[in-house]
Amino acid sequence: MLGGTDDRYEEEEEEDEEDEYEDGGELLGNFDEDSRATEDRATNEKAHGSLDYTDNFEVAAIDQIESFGAGNDGTPLPVFLVEPKSTYVMKNRPAKLYCKASHALQISFKCSGSKKPPPTEEEHHTDPHSGVQLQEATATITREQVDEFFGEGSFKCECRAYSSRGHVKTQPVTIQVATIKKQISISPKIVRVTSSGRAELDCIANATPAAKVEWLKNGVPVQPNPPYVMLTDSSLLISRVGLQDMANYTCVAENIAGKRVSEPALIVVSVDGGWSQWGPWTDCKCSGHPKQGKKRTRVCNNPAPINDGATCQGSNTESSDDCLPCVAGRWSSWSEWSDCSQDCTQIRQRLCIGSTSAAQIASFGSVSVTTAALPTNGSSAQAFAIDNGTIVSCVGKSQQSIKCSDGLCNNKARGK
Repeated sequence: MLGGTDDRYEEEEEEDEEDEYEDGGELLGNFDEDSRATEDRATNEKAHGSLDYTDNFEVAAIDQIESFGAGNDGTPLPVFLVEPKSTYVMKNRPAKLYCKASHALQISFKCSGSKKPPPTEEEHHTDPHSGVQLQEATATITREQVDEFFGEGSFKCECRAYSSRGHVKTQPVTIQVATIKKQISISPKIVRVTSSGRAELDCIANATPAAKVEWLKNGVPVQPNPPYVMLTDSSLLISRVGLQDMANYTCVAENIAGKRVSEPALIVVSVDGGWSQWGPWTDCKCSGHPKQGKKRTRVCNNPAPINDGATCQGSNTESSDDCLPCVAGRWSSWSEWSDCSQDCTQIRQRLCIGSTSAAQIASFGSVSVTTAALPTNGSSAQAFAIDNGTIVSCVGKSQQSIKCSDGLCNNKARGK
């Protein structure tokens, strides 16, 4: 991985965002009649590491090419030992093109859109073992040269070698401006996937040459783990997503022009609920009634639903056919207070109802009663009702009573 973004590239990147570089058409010059026959000339693709002309060059190879393409006078055509390679240029970093040929009297570069060769350093050497003449040239291509070219296609250069027999030239190579846009992004911004599902993120970076992409999970580099976690040139694919994959993901794109980091994208993993094992069988027993039959229960916690995952399907209770069903009921509203009775008391009642029962409150009269004391509970501490065959149990008392007030009891006594 390359180093961090160099500040000197920031200025050029603004200019590069919409740049398109076109070729100036066909390069000037063609093979002459003799050089056409040398189209299959020998090449050595190894890059040179120094200016030692005998590096990576075998004497036997020189001996073999001494008569290559020779005419009646024995003069051979030049043979390229190293050809230039396509490369990239930046504002403050020119590109270098290098070529090396044997049996050449002169060597130079020709580039698109110009009859003049680019600035070139030439070296001449005679191989000490074979006496073969060796020529090499290193051309410097600047960003300005590429920007000033407005022809069709890309900016290209080729190396040409000349001898008394004729000249030969290399295949054209392309020189492009290296760029990377400041903004890179991830698509999609958020991925919602169920556990064991598939999630894919794509890093979108506009860069020349293509940027090398690295993925970070909560700031830590993601390591490939086929077939579950796979990294392509620009994408991250998780084939079986688990809760451990729920995180923020960022991509880092880098090439020779700079380095960019995206805004994070989120993978959200939802988990559907699963039932636990059935619990042990227990007695069916309703308060105030004898036990009858068996039942057992289970819980939706294996796993529990997470991030809007589906709840468990089916019932959480299983019972025998003779199980006495009972459920917790709810109280209706209290009735109005009754008229004052012979023993100077008033009562009110409420009903224990199930989910489908309607509260039916008995009428206790319509006399308005003002109470000065808190009511006291009457009747038993447990109430029951039958709702579609199910025993409904309510905790608390169904009746309250208070002493009559406002002279109602005295008036009744005098009227006896």
